[in-house]
Amino acid sequence: MISAQYLTEIKAKLLAGPAVITVAVKERTLPESGYFRARLTLRNGDFLEVVEFFTDNRWSAESYRYQWMDQTPANFTEAVG
Repeated sequence: MISAQYLTEIKAKLLAGPAVITVAVKERTLPESGYFRARLTLRNGDFLEVVEFFTDNRWSAESYRYQWMDQTPANFTEAVG
């Protein structure tokens, strides 16, 4: 699998989520690695931002970050890996 195909699969899975209304993605792909940043708007008005850098080593995430924010921007949860 090449990085562009991996990104296509990830975007399809994000869009298929029943709680997801919209997905906006910025991406960069190279033959053996890639990066994407997605902002998902959820049905309850919250939003989720995810960032992943991946390599072709079994298409696993080398690093990731997500941030979940409710309708009031003062309340958020963040994780980095």
